[in-house]
Amino acid sequence: PWDGGFFSLDLGVLDQEYSSFQYLTFDEDLGTTVTVDGSGNAILARTPDWTINAFIEHEFQLANGGTIRPQLGVYIQDEYDWDQAIVGQNSTQCLQDGFAKWRVRATYEPPEGNWQASMFGYNITDERIINLCGAGRSGVWEVGYAAPDTWGFEFTARFGG
Repeated sequence: PWDGGFFSLDLGVLDQEYSSFQYLTFDEDLGTTVTVDGSGNAILARTPDWTINAFIEHEFQLANGGTIRPQLGVYIQDEYDWDQAIVGQNSTQCLQDGFAKWRVRATYEPPEGNWQASMFGYNITDERIINLCGAGRSGVWEVGYAAPDTWGFEFTARFGG
């Protein structure tokens, strides 16, 4: 939208309802298998209603002819339940609240070089995000979390033509 600038915005919206869904189950009272119509039911687990992914970047020309390119990004997601489909009812055992996960990056490229260097950070606000949740083999609930705030440095060299 401007000279040297870049902006990206992605929006995801999920209508999480089966339009047509039938499955077989065993009815103990009847002693036989019956067909159940699940049409119109919600797809319960691990499906947020909406997500947003956005970032903004600008390339600055330096006096030496090189460039520095800072970037700021965010991923935002509505709440969802990891185990709702497993236990068959609303549950807060594995409820992931809505969250915003921020990231930053700054890249330097010299004027006539074949390399670049970047510093970056992911989940810089250290959001606690459920990455795995459910009943384990032992019957105990297992909960795993995504990586906490992560910082790093990256160096890239290009060889050849």
